[in-house]
Amino acid sequence: MNSSEPTNPDARGADKSAALAASLVELGKIAAALGEQRAPPASSVVLPITAQEVVDALLDRILRPLPRQGNKGLGEVCPLTGLKRNALNELFKLRDETGAPVIETVSMKEEGEEWGTKLFSPGSVLRHLRRRAQKQAQEERNKKRN
Repeated sequence: MNSSEPTNPDARGADKSAALAASLVELGKIAAALGEQRAPPASSVVLPITAQEVVDALLDRILRPLPRQGNKGLGEVCPLTGLKRNALNELFKLRDETGAPVIETVSMKEEGEEWGTKLFSPGSVLRHLRRRAQKQAQEERNKKRN
C-alpha cells in the first residue's frame, strides 16, 4: 500500500468528490467563456417589429362576438376594446378612402336565417382608435401652434 494514499475509504471518496467539483467548476468557466463568445452583444440585437405590432397581429387572429345588449343601456362591454355594442355598430359603418370597411367583421348568418352572430376583429378596432387618437393629438398640437 502506498503511504501517500489515505487509509480511510471515506477520505478517498472525499478526495474524489473535491477533484470532481473542481473539474465541474473549470468546465463551467469554459462554458461561460464559450457562451460569451457566441452570444451577440445586446446592443447589436435588432427586432424587426414593435411590441404593438405583435399585439395587433395576435388580436387580428381573434374574432369576437358583439357584447350583449342589456336593458336601459346596461349592456356588456367588450373586454378587449372597452366598447359597448352600440359603439361597435357605429364603427362598423365607417369606410376608408377606398370604400373598404375600417373594422373587419364577419356575419355567421346563413342564407335563409332570420338571425345570425356577427363577429369582429378587436385588432382592427384598436388600430382605428389609435389612428383616431393620433389624428386628434396632431390637431391639438396644430391648434396650439396657431
